[in-house]
Amino acid sequence: MHQPTDEEWTEMPQDSILLSAANAKHAYPWLAKENASPVVRALLRYQATHDIQTDLPNLDWLIEKTDQALAKGEKCSLIFLLVLGINEIGEQHGIAAALHALLIIAQRLQETMQDVGLAARIQGELFVAASAAPDPLALAERLRSALTQPLAWRGHVFHLEVSIGLARSEDVGKQAESLIQAGYIAAKDELLHNPRGGVRLFTQELGQKQERQYQIQARLPSAIQQGALSLALQAKVGARDGRVHGAEALVRWRDAQLGDISPAEFIPLAERNGTITDISLWVLRQALAEAAAWQRAGLNLSVAVNLSAIDLQRPQLIDDVRAALAQAGGTPDILNVELTESAVAQDPQWAIEQLRALKRLGVGLSLDDFGTGYSSLSYLRRFPIDTLKIDQSFVADTPGDTDAGAIVRAIIALAKTLGMKTVAEGVETGEQALFLRKLGVDELQGYLFSRPLPPETFLSLAQGFQPHTWAPHASH
Repeated sequence: MHQPTDEEWTEMPQDSILLSAANAKHAYPWLAKENASPVVRALLRYQATHDIQTDLPNLDWLIEKTDQALAKGEKCSLIFLLVLGINEIGEQHGIAAALHALLIIAQRLQETMQDVGLAARIQGELFVAASAAPDPLALAERLRSALTQPLAWRGHVFHLEVSIGLARSEDVGKQAESLIQAGYIAAKDELLHNPRGGVRLFTQELGQKQERQYQIQARLPSAIQQGALSLALQAKVGARDGRVHGAEALVRWRDAQLGDISPAEFIPLAERNGTITDISLWVLRQALAEAAAWQRAGLNLSVAVNLSAIDLQRPQLIDDVRAALAQAGGTPDILNVELTESAVAQDPQWAIEQLRALKRLGVGLSLDDFGTGYSSLSYLRRFPIDTLKIDQSFVADTPGDTDAGAIVRAIIALAKTLGMKTVAEGVETGEQALFLRKLGVDELQGYLFSRPLPPETFLSLAQGFQPHTWAPHASH
């Protein structure tokens, strides 16, 4: 077998020599380190330490160089960059356009880091930079500014965003891999709170938060089987008659190790890891069991259950609701399904079909947090919605804020025009309740009437609730 000369190696296209070092030694014994010429060894070393698409150094190389600097006692900051939009460019304009964007990003990254540090590509849209610059936050902002400049390609102009996580050795420690992990945590947290990207500094608090999230996600799948979930019910009160009309079903989780975990904390994580469906079905079945028992006892109370966008996308949803109703033994009108604007706006046509199917079952439908999401008024006209829930962010500033009052008044008028009822959330004072009643709202919900309660406590509340005790000035 012919061994290429140094001149032949240097003239070869790079793709011809991009074999893994391990495989190459088996196929071509003369590539072994002890046999290879200096040029071959240099090429193999380059291949092992650089990214094939961008020519940037790779992660292994950056870790090696960073660890060397840290071992000498030098301070170092690592900047983790998650570039947003390259995959979408590829999907819309093809691989050539995505590769062009990737190369421009790599070029801008190298130019910005020249003389101030090192830059590397990890994979896909992930890049990393390391620097001993005295103001790493300013450097991170310069990188973000450079990488978000418009990109031109064959008459198209692309705009990318970058989510950046910054980790400093004085905060994290003296190992490059720890810095990279911390930078990744900060970048992902920034993306979670700011979809358009930004810069976030890693802190110990952020690390502890991330660790808690890992623990919650790991324990979520077993929460139902271990009986760690419980049902809580918050009363809905008629604005006119002052009586309890029903309740909203909420889920609570007390973990043996982590203690009480707020739904605001575990529901988003459940939506990410896919356990939200199991949680929603558990709440649905438990809530319907309670509502059916109320109905058998002669109480005219309904229960509202929240469903997520993921729940709404499931083709099995209608069958699951039908089965839960049959298992509970109550009539369909004891159930009201609550959905947020963002849930129905993700796929409006599918949402309409699902909602119509629920209506055919005889289930009531509410649009939650109305006024805070993305749904179009034209969608609202097409959705078979029975009730609009006015978000507590509007209610909180009434009656003193005239703008908030005007928005609430407009929502109530819109609902009446479309033949819908209204529920005001977050009612905390008698003045708010009276104001909302005068505007014509149908039902009120909030801490003025009750906090979320265990089912047996809620039932006692509903049976003994005194109309208008929450509105001492109702007769004025």
